[in-house]
Amino acid sequence: MTSSIEQAKEVLKIEAEGILKLIDRMDHHFEEMVDLIYQATGRLIISGIGKSGIVGRKIVATLNSTGTRSLFLHPVEAMHGDLGMVSQDDVFLALSNSGETDELNLLVPSIRKIGCRVIAFTGNLRSTLAEHSDIVIDVSVEREACPLGLAPTASTTALLAMGDALAVVLINRKHFNGVLRWNSIRWVNNMQCRLASCTRGGNTDGEIRISARIKDWPGWVVDYVIAHELMHRRHPNHSQSFWDELSSAYPLTERARGFIHGMGFAAGQPLEDD
Repeated sequence: MTSSIEQAKEVLKIEAEGILKLIDRMDHHFEEMVDLIYQATGRLIISGIGKSGIVGRKIVATLNSTGTRSLFLHPVEAMHGDLGMVSQDDVFLALSNSGETDELNLLVPSIRKIGCRVIAFTGNLRSTLAEHSDIVIDVSVEREACPLGLAPTASTTALLAMGDALAVVLINRKHFNGVLRWNSIRWVNNMQCRLASCTRGGNTDGEIRISARIKDWPGWVVDYVIAHELMHRRHPNHSQSFWDELSSAYPLTERARGFIHGMGFAAGQPLEDD
């Protein structure tokens, strides 16, 4: 019998492969989506049912914490009055792996009638949802990690990863005019007092490392730490210009710094932003 550890490793492998294969399918549609959301004067309305809806709520939370005004709209509640929250200045992002979610597909015509542009994150490019969307982002996976192929696993992971990719790109576009470049952002386990670091120059130029100890901190604090390190791509030191630009780019800077100092005080160990 296969051990639990071996099964768990196989699950992680399947889900990791699903995310990595998204890279090869990234094309001009992603850029068009970013331009549309960046230029919109309204909000990004995200909608989905079931597990996709749960992922949608997480994407909304990340976007709001990083300066992109977003709202989760439940498809059923929308048809019972909540559609009134949507305006023609908004952009609508529909999440559905199959692209054949009845509740969502019934909602899309009403969204289009309001005047919203529609984006779809779907694993089925020939689906009803894809056909009725202005921009379609392919988030398909070859297989689910669930042995029965029933529970959304790899597909929801891919959906969430694409949402994170959108959020991070919008951080750069909105807060740093799209000029910042980095090679990688990853968790590390060897930082005790420092929360993060960013390498400048050499073979590891642009590598951002985030302490794994803050994984469970509020998303808006983790986003601040990332924004802090990204700003070091422009300013190597904590000059006044560094803090002025960071505060302007990330409005929750002072709040996040207060949280970090409070956590350090509670632990009896001062914590450094970087």
